[in-house]
Amino acid sequence: MFERGALLNKLLFTKVLFRNYSVAVAPKKVEVFIDDKKILVEPGMTILQACALVGVDIPRFCYHDRLSIAGNCRMCLVEVEKSIKPVASCAMPVMPGMKVKTNSPATKKAREAVMEFLLVNHPLDCPICDQGGECDLQDQSMAFGSDRSRLQVAFDEKRFFE
Repeated sequence: MFERGALLNKLLFTKVLFRNYSVAVAPKKVEVFIDDKKILVEPGMTILQACALVGVDIPRFCYHDRLSIAGNCRMCLVEVEKSIKPVASCAMPVMPGMKVKTNSPATKKAREAVMEFLLVNHPLDCPICDQGGECDLQDQSMAFGSDRSRLQVAFDEKRFFE
């Protein structure tokens, strides 16, 4: 087993040997461009965390900083230069020289599409909901999409899995 100090040293710092002395050196910061703003962030941070440092708010449902990364809601999509499709900012670590666009037309279109899919199974006029007007889905649908989905699915029977 590692001692606590040794484990922290191993995780947070790299060791440099200098004349038989071990000196802890902080890891180099990574240069990232978020909406054309240059920032320096710690290596291993996600795009979502880097955007929070700049003050850019990215919508999300499944992300929590104390839980493992799920990346399944897809609301945190952002456009990354040299990437074919939008990427989930909660799951993508920053890389040196990465250029991220958080409010491009492609990003907005992708978020609206994700919101439409979410609204198929989660109607906004839910009278039995215990949130009582404090619903994240309602707030984000008004900010990043619309109040209803274009997709119409008839749920005549109760759905179940065998």
